Amino acid sequence: MSINEKHEVTITGGSYSPRAIGEFITAINDSPYFGGSITPSSQENKQEILDGVMTSYELFELKGKVINYDMRSK
Repeated sequence: MSINEKHEVTITGGSYSPRAIGEFITAINDSPYFGGSITPSSQENKQEILDGVMTSYELFELKGKVINYDMRSK
């Protein structure tokens, strides 16, 4: 996660479950910090062999804006 001087946030990560990415976006948009501004800017399916098994996972990038830095606010 990075936040620039304009309070714009970029979150990069990965998940073995595309559904989990959607649930993550919902959870962070429900927080008082981002005001529902977090949206996906890219998502890419990757595959690799883990322990001899072909495994798929999603790399993602989310963007938005920090609206509030006070965790006690709603």
